[in-house]
Amino acid sequence: MILLTGFPGFLGSFLISSLLDLIPKETQIVCLVQDKFLALAKEKISSHPEWTDRVLVVIGDITKANLGLTKEWNDRVENIYHLAAVYDLSVSKDLAHTINVEGTKNVLQFAKACKQLKRLDYVSTCYVSGRIPGHFFETDLAKEQTFNNFYEETKFHAEEEVEKARRDGLPVTIYRPSIVVGDSASGWTQKFDGPYYIMQWVDRQKFAAVLPALGDYERIQVNLVPVDFVSNAIARLSQQTFSIGKTYQLADPNPPTIKEFLGLLEGVMHKKILTVPFPAYLTKLSLKHIAPLRNWMKINPDTIDYFTHPTVYDTTNATEDLGRLDVKCPKLKSYLPKLVSHMQSVKERSTEAMI
Repeated sequence: MILLTGFPGFLGSFLISSLLDLIPKETQIVCLVQDKFLALAKEKISSHPEWTDRVLVVIGDITKANLGLTKEWNDRVENIYHLAAVYDLSVSKDLAHTINVEGTKNVLQFAKACKQLKRLDYVSTCYVSGRIPGHFFETDLAKEQTFNNFYEETKFHAEEEVEKARRDGLPVTIYRPSIVVGDSASGWTQKFDGPYYIMQWVDRQKFAAVLPALGDYERIQVNLVPVDFVSNAIARLSQQTFSIGKTYQLADPNPPTIKEFLGLLEGVMHKKILTVPFPAYLTKLSLKHIAPLRNWMKINPDTIDYFTHPTVYDTTNATEDLGRLDVKCPKLKSYLPKLVSHMQSVKERSTEAMI
């Protein structure tokens, strides 16, 4: 039996589909779902007839001891996929700590109590790096980094707990996605946030869009990965014993710079993007405190940090081991038209995190 947290979230939903293509027909995926998300979870399962009898839900909560489950679950679970987290750049420190850190501690305690446990697959984020200048390797973690927000900081501390459990002998694989966007084939996404704020701003302009050139936009990279690549990578790697004990940065190994990203957008959206040099801190401050500007541009101030992000993500483990499985991160140029087309067809979609 597989226990999965983070459903009916975006990545969790895709991961279920990826796993069902790989695991034995008799293996069930049980999704740990908070009571308030139960109806949504059941609705999503019912929309996938092929999931019938293979995907179940159980009410639980990662912030509770033993995940709010009875002890009999510790006798049945063999594999755990821990994706549940608060994915919100504006989250408060206390809430982020409760869900991301304490929740992960509870998952680890549950895993240690599982008598038949084969492995724990944990989804972290590349941004445990904080704002480390230069390369951040898959073997790196604590580097005296500073963080953009409490989401990053608490995911860092959560990964510290996972790493500690791994050193103590728990069979763990850690996955660090970069910025996850829509499906590379359809463009579909569950919410519009991150780079979508910029894409939507450009889309709303008739002929040309003006954007602040934040810092060295000819050098700073924007690292995006489609959700289907991430879910497929996790599903495939989690079936291999050679992945136990490793950390994989599921990032674009050759990401575009901000300037290149905007150039790609110009080509896909057929609009001129004019960049005006402007300090990043003033841009963020203005969006935070000048409501008419924020309401006009509809750009989350906290996303500005990622357009001046100084870190480059090494993907040596991921590229090598996924290469053995014939899984490769697609180039942004190949699927950006799908992302834009889907965004334009839907127009409005939630930007809120599931909390």
